[in-house]
Formats: sequence, structure tokens, C-alpha cells
Amino acid sequence: YRLWVDEVSQLFGGLDICAIEIVQSKDGKEYIVQVNDCCMQLLGESQEEDRRCISELVL
Repeated sequence: YRLWVDEVSQLFGGLDICAIEIVQSKDGKEYIVQVNDCCMQLLGESQEEDRRCISELVL
């Protein structure tokens, strides 16, 4: 989904921090249902690393 994130980022002027939420329909098509900038949920084992990277970018 990197291409999707890059394209959405450009739509908003080149966001440095960007996340998308996607759903998949019963027929297999995928749709973007939400775009987030800095207000995103961090999941998985890389949460701490993600927080550190975001902090470095912001500060």
C-alpha cells in the first residue's frame, strides 16, 4: 500500500506523516475509508520504533 500512501500524501501537499485505513469488499475490491496524518493508531511489535521515528521527524 506504499503507493497508495504516497499518492494520498501528495493530494494533501506532501504529508510527512500519513496513514490510510482500507476495507475490502466481499468481491475483493479495496477502498480507502479514512486518511490520517499525525492522529494514527500504532500497532504491532514496531510501536516503540515508530514512536521514535515520529518524534525525530517532528522535533
